[in-house]
Amino acid sequence: MVSIDFGLVGIVIGICLTFGGFLLSNKVTGFGASPQGLAGVSVGSILLLMVPEYGMVVSLIGTFLMLRALSKKGVIFMMVVSIVMTTLIIVGLTQIL
Repeated sequence: MVSIDFGLVGIVIGICLTFGGFLLSNKVTGFGASPQGLAGVSVGSILLLMVPEYGMVVSLIGTFLMLRALSKKGVIFMMVVSIVMTTLIIVGLTQIL
């Protein structure tokens, strides 16, 4: 089992990157969620990601359910676009820094 500990700073950075990806994908896809709702989904998905051994699967399912509560249509598309947007944010930040 691989265990990586990023501490509090890593959690905050993860929440910010996830929130940025959700915000951008919300604009691109026209998902229609509020920024406050997306902030809650970001925090929830990062916290679920910290579950030992099965964190990735639990986080994906939890994120799907939280986004489903915000809007009933286009949830999977929103998740895929948010992963792409988060990756683009990380690539952009690495080019700047």
